[in-house]
Amino acid sequence: MDVERTRLVEAYWRNNRRLTARTDAPGSQPASSADNTADEDADFWAVEAVDEASQRWSAADVVDLLEDLLSADDADPIYVGAGPLEELLHERPEVSSVVAERCRRSDLAERWHAALSTVIWDERHLQELAPLRPWLPLP
Repeated sequence: MDVERTRLVEAYWRNNRRLTARTDAPGSQPASSADNTADEDADFWAVEAVDEASQRWSAADVVDLLEDLLSADDADPIYVGAGPLEELLHERPEVSSVVAERCRRSDLAERWHAALSTVIWDERHLQELAPLRPWLPLP
């Protein structure tokens, strides 16, 4: 991974940790909403970059980016699956064959499987999602 991609992946997971820490702790409130807003804004660019990549990049390139997210030491596949992967499959179901290849051959296959286990599939795209049948609970 190059320096820019590493920076993106680190910022993405920092942003995720901040958001989940705030929502996972029952009754927790940020110490200072102004400070936390500034912190969140500092890394939110990474979420936007992943969203933009999902819309504009080739299937192989965007799946490479998702694999980089999954490869981070502190990656949580659930947040990749229920976030950018699910959105990608809804918006561009034709990428399912590229994702399926990663599920079969990647060193991160277990993380891909975990990410896919959280995807809510779109019935309108059942045919395009067929390559993912082994990992998605498709009818």
